[in-house]
Parts: sequence; C-alpha cells; structure tokens
Amino acid sequence: MKITEVASQLNVSARAIRFYEEKGLITPDKEPGNQYRLFTEEHIGQLKTIIALREIGVPVEQIKVMLEGLDQGDTAPLQDELEQHRNQLYREFLEMKQLIETADRMLERVQMEHKVDQTWLYRMAEGSKRLRDSRNAWKDRWDFDQLAGSMRYYWIGWSNGSRPAQGNKGWILALEQGI
Repeated sequence: MKITEVASQLNVSARAIRFYEEKGLITPDKEPGNQYRLFTEEHIGQLKTIIALREIGVPVEQIKVMLEGLDQGDTAPLQDELEQHRNQLYREFLEMKQLIETADRMLERVQMEHKVDQTWLYRMAEGSKRLRDSRNAWKDRWDFDQLAGSMRYYWIGWSNGSRPAQGNKGWILALEQGI
C-alpha cells in the first residue's frame, strides 16, 4: 500500500508518516523503480501503535524504545515506558487539579467580597507553589514506587474477583512474593 492510501486508512497525514519514518520509528519498503514507499500490514500495525501512543502524548523517543522491544517480542519496554508516562500524566493532573482548586478559591473570594485582596491572592498562589515545589522535590528514599508497583498488580487481581480468603495474610504473602 502506498503512503497516501495508508494515511487515508489511518486518518493521519502523509507528512506525519514521513515524520515517523524520519525519526526511525518505521522503515517502509521502497519500490525498486521509483522509490515510492510501500507499506505492508506489519507496517500498518506499527503505525497504529505509534498513532495510539502519540494520541496519549508519549514522546517519539519513548515510542522508539517501546517499538524496539516489541520488534524483539518483548513487551517489558512498552509496559515500563507506559507506566512512566502514566506517572508523568498523573503528576501533571495533580498539579492542574491544584491550580484549578486555587483558581476556584480565588474566584469564590472575589465573588463574595466584590473586591480584590491582593495580599490574599498572593498567599493563595504561594501556597499552591509550595505544594508543587514539595511534590517536585520528593525523593523515593524508601522504594515506595517499587512497592506501589508490586501492590498495583495485587489490587488488579482483587478487582477481578480473586480476593484471597485469608485477608491480611494473603496481602502480606502477595507483597513478599512481589505479586
């Protein structure tokens, strides 16, 4: 399939596909006579993966690492990079949520008092900044991130209805086994 056909099928521009090729994410075959790009079903599958990852904001560099692992039949790099990306998105979400809450409090105060208390507005912004700075400065000295990753898989099991009958004993056993 030629680039325009693939672009139409996947609802992306031919320019985007060329960009992914330029960045080394995909290497289509070339027609011998005219060097037109030829895309196989495998290439289209790779492009679907690239497009899906770009849609959730994964940077091209991370996608390259993910695809290299998938090409070797290893999903671990994809999983690791997706978890890192999800964590980054969550941090940004928390920061955005805090900013919205601060803006809401400022708006509420201005609406109630019908005037602007500049010192109070400044204190609200400073409080928001301190919270963001403390979140950004946090270091995982006790390996909580690793522990949380182990616990996440255990909780997934619970959500599928496979809760252990032994309550806390099952929980402790799962942590010890790294489930």
